[in-house]
Amino acid sequence: MAGNLQLYICENFKAETDAILSLGKFSDVVVSYFPPRCIHPISAAKQLESLSLFDNADNDKLFISCSCLTISDKVFLQNKNIKKLHLSNCFQKFAPHGFIDQLIEDGAYIVTPGWLKKWQVNLNSWGDKKLARQMLSESVTKIVLLDTGVDKNCVNSLKDFSVYINLPFEIIPIGLDYYQLYIENEIFKWRLNKRDDRENNYDSKRKIVQSDYAMALDLMGDLTRAETEDEVAKRIIDLFVMMFAANKVHYLAVINSNDVRLWSFPAETGDDETKDRLLKFTNSSLLTESGRGFCMTISRGDKILAVIEIDDISYHENLVKYQNLALAMSDVISIAIVNSRYFEKIYEMNKSLKELNATKDKFFSIIAHDLKGSFNSMLGFSTILNENFDRYNVEKQKQFIEIIYTNIQNTYKLLENLLLWSRSQKGSLDFKPEKTNLFLVTNDTSELLNQSAENKSIELINKINENIFVDADKEMLSTILRNLISNAIKFTPRYGKILINSNLIKSDNNQHFVIISVTDTGKGISKEIQDKLFDIGTNISIPGTENEKGTGLGLILCKEFVEKHGGRIWVESELNNGTVFNFTLLVSR
Repeated sequence: MAGNLQLYICENFKAETDAILSLGKFSDVVVSYFPPRCIHPISAAKQLESLSLFDNADNDKLFISCSCLTISDKVFLQNKNIKKLHLSNCFQKFAPHGFIDQLIEDGAYIVTPGWLKKWQVNLNSWGDKKLARQMLSESVTKIVLLDTGVDKNCVNSLKDFSVYINLPFEIIPIGLDYYQLYIENEIFKWRLNKRDDRENNYDSKRKIVQSDYAMALDLMGDLTRAETEDEVAKRIIDLFVMMFAANKVHYLAVINSNDVRLWSFPAETGDDETKDRLLKFTNSSLLTESGRGFCMTISRGDKILAVIEIDDISYHENLVKYQNLALAMSDVISIAIVNSRYFEKIYEMNKSLKELNATKDKFFSIIAHDLKGSFNSMLGFSTILNENFDRYNVEKQKQFIEIIYTNIQNTYKLLENLLLWSRSQKGSLDFKPEKTNLFLVTNDTSELLNQSAENKSIELINKINENIFVDADKEMLSTILRNLISNAIKFTPRYGKILINSNLIKSDNNQHFVIISVTDTGKGISKEIQDKLFDIGTNISIPGTENEKGTGLGLILCKEFVEKHGGRIWVESELNNGTVFNFTLLVSR
């Protein structure tokens, strides 16, 4: 239909574009899809001028592309009066360019569901399969899927592609929000220009409005490219100060009622009173008390994203015009705000994933070192026994066997804890809390470890209240107690004492908790080491009073399991003055 916006978009993004346009808000938008051009050498790609989809001359036309255009393509589009929205990288439609550039800098080969759907055809178009596979494996370090959620089978295609080129893959669930904002922004700017063109035909006064809108569009172009909300807020303030000659502007970002941030011009005019006042504002737009400005909300659906107050406008005789113009700009402002928050969320997720992976790599390196050391010890002593058995008397042989046995026990404990921790991380470890008698579980665990305590003449005392019931997974609770009591035995010298006690407490929200404490009379722990005990990237393992070896994983596992129960764990200790490990559980009613 004449007067519509005609979009030309690569077929690789058809599913995502159709999903967005199917929302029903875009009756004035028509979309056509051109064949992907990145899968061929540019010189061999099908020329745009040979495609009949460009023949319609009635609509306003927008061609969305990246670096896949030839010189002749650009000339053709210009002659056809087709506006080009040219990106340096087509993935910038799905995520901020800073995020995409970082992935590429890290050696990622980025793919989308549309590309993966025909990955075999795409590779065939490059020529020799072996050459294509070799080129990818030498130039990139991993495959990254920007998963938009439109194709449920794309993960299987990703796995096949990953196996074919022998590279690891990573999935980033980006969804359609960013691409939707991108498309809506372009459509909105077209509609705004279209409306200006219509209004310009009525009277000469509209020329002034058109000029204002043109300036607003230029300024809003910078606004939508902001990657953080701090940038968005400052550009919005600059925008209204420049356009309306406002002497006072406040921007209040609203994440939720407890998370608000205020930016002000001049800066010293922003205070808690202003923040509280704007937070209570829920109208679409109202004039300020001074009568020289207005306040408005910026929303997305029924959710308020920000409140903006523009006051002390120098030419307040134009107040109504300025207010209407600001309201017309509110959709683009909301896109910029959502965009910035989305980018910050992706950035934090990516940063968190990198830190987590680095921490786990370090952790597994430490675990591997411990396993290697243990096996080296067992291998060394068993080799001595195997090759020189007859040279040693029974007492010496027994000594070697005891060393080997102790190493096997420690290695088994490490592997057992590692298996439990791994299952917990993957979510495959069942968590089944039930009403549990704390005394009985503690007593059963103590009896299992009583022999170890007796070997060091340590008195192990269970002073848990027999009438306390907790909501707990029995297996996890046993694992927590077993690790804490084992540690206490290891670090308590002969003839020492270990006390397991309980203390009921009531929280501020009227919930009842019990603090379980394991107290020893051992050598204590320095403050420096206390700070690292529950850190997976440190993996502290200290020999006991009789040089007993630890797994280095027990306390990390305790922390995982305690937090899974909604509790917390902490340590109190002084060197040469014993140690108390405490953790909390919810009391069952």
